[in-house]
Amino acid sequence: MRPKPRPRHLIAIAILAGTAALYALLAWQECRLSDAQVHATTVALKEHRHDLYARDPFFSRPPLWNAHNPLFTAMVAGVLRLGGWQDLLLPYRLMVPLVAMLYLCSMYALLYRQCRNWSVAVFVAVLSSAVTDTLGPAYWGLGALDTMTSAAWVQALVPLIVLAFLRWQQAGRLASTRHLLLLFVLIGLLGNLSPAWAMNLTVVLLAVHLALRRFSPRALLTGLALGLAALAGALPYLIYFYRLRVHLAGPDAFVRGGRVFEALRMVDPQYLYPDMPRSLLNWALLAALLVVPAVLTLARYERYRSRDLKFWVLFGSIALGVALVFQAASQLVGYLTRMGPPTVEFVHASSLAMVALYVLFAQSLGNLFRLVKVHRALLRSACALLAAIYMIPSDNLRPLRHALVDTMTMAMEEVDKPEFIRDRHEDEHRRYELRAISAWADRHTPTDAVFVTELSEFRMAARRSIVAARHDIRIIYYLAPWLLDEWVTRLDRMTRVLNPRTGKIDPEALTVLAGEFAHQAPFRGAGAWFVIARAPVAPEGQGVLDQVPAEGWGRFYRVFKLPAPAP
Repeated sequence: MRPKPRPRHLIAIAILAGTAALYALLAWQECRLSDAQVHATTVALKEHRHDLYARDPFFSRPPLWNAHNPLFTAMVAGVLRLGGWQDLLLPYRLMVPLVAMLYLCSMYALLYRQCRNWSVAVFVAVLSSAVTDTLGPAYWGLGALDTMTSAAWVQALVPLIVLAFLRWQQAGRLASTRHLLLLFVLIGLLGNLSPAWAMNLTVVLLAVHLALRRFSPRALLTGLALGLAALAGALPYLIYFYRLRVHLAGPDAFVRGGRVFEALRMVDPQYLYPDMPRSLLNWALLAALLVVPAVLTLARYERYRSRDLKFWVLFGSIALGVALVFQAASQLVGYLTRMGPPTVEFVHASSLAMVALYVLFAQSLGNLFRLVKVHRALLRSACALLAAIYMIPSDNLRPLRHALVDTMTMAMEEVDKPEFIRDRHEDEHRRYELRAISAWADRHTPTDAVFVTELSEFRMAARRSIVAARHDIRIIYYLAPWLLDEWVTRLDRMTRVLNPRTGKIDPEALTVLAGEFAHQAPFRGAGAWFVIARAPVAPEGQGVLDQVPAEGWGRFYRVFKLPAPAP
């Protein structure tokens, strides 16, 4: 009789640590940040030097920029302070190995408890770290540099939280109920880092609990207590946010629902119907890929029974249902009240469905290895091929993938390289030019200068004010929706001037636009006005605009100094 395999947890931890180390190494080859990271870094810079962004419409209003998560901002600011405020990517690069290792160990613990096979648990835990889009803007996975946000710390703990919930809700004893209360308090505390993730996790787990207990009166009372426990844990940030909102609200505050929807579509139309469900097809294909092994083992289901199958089917279905139904309900409420949707964060509940898919995949893969008595080497090769197909295209290995492609095509002329390589090189050069412009602006322009652009990454790197940024809208939407009319109008006017449908930018129209802005608060008294224009539409010749000599830019961007607006 074949002996029962013993778990090799030390080997598993070593493999997971190696994966986290690889992600950390690749993070030093990356330079792109997400909008949330750019915003958090800008807030940290503002807190460090209050004279920065004095003419920025967002960062000149303390309640607005103070709304960003204070705990995460303090973490970012602490690392930046140690680095002398030079490398603005340093906090996120140092965060990668910590968050990745926390997530991998958390996922490994959940998968091992479910499939009882350490090698399968390690394999699927590494696979699950691949950044995978779910519905709309939501995603699951950690390890890429641009995933290191406040939500990443919460996501890293989700597998452990679900494991604890599964264990204690099955026990049904009074002591287990007390443990569940403490668990939901913990979820609420994590809401001080990411309210959206804590809200969705609370809703999904409560719905699963009620469904498993068949909505009995006792289950309803327990669910109410668990919900209140989560709310109690999240109270510090909720009170902080409410005080900021009250401070911003004026007697003439008025919300136009149409403007709210228009603003949300400017940020990302995938937050709203009908655009959001369109990504369901791609996500369904991924789900099918992970469920194929389950289908293959159905014939031997009686022999190799999957653990907690009902729980995982409910968990995945409810997570997807919350994303689709609650998001639609929130949008419907916004239409009926003409105040805009109360929240657009329910779409992120679809990310939680990936936990159920990975658990079912691990269980099925473990059963598949038990079923296959011969040709196990072939099955291992198939797993290796699956890992390559799944991981290589992911954002986690993006720097490595780009380096390999560049090495393979280094002997080719740029014009002969495939189009996707040329597009990536252009994107990299565009980022390089933006960094060059930011460095020039930081050195050669007054602190109270204003740039006519919506590039929030430039605002962060240059430490200069800009006219408006799209990502600011998400915070304004929650904190001061009555300001959205002003923001949308300003963005729309600037976009029309900087992106003409035909021809070049009209210098006169640009000068008039800057003159109008200069008489609005907080732009009054700006030390100088500049514009960052895309090279294809940049005005040519000497006119009212004074072109700044290029210092490492010019192919994609050009910089002009605007004449001083009339008083």
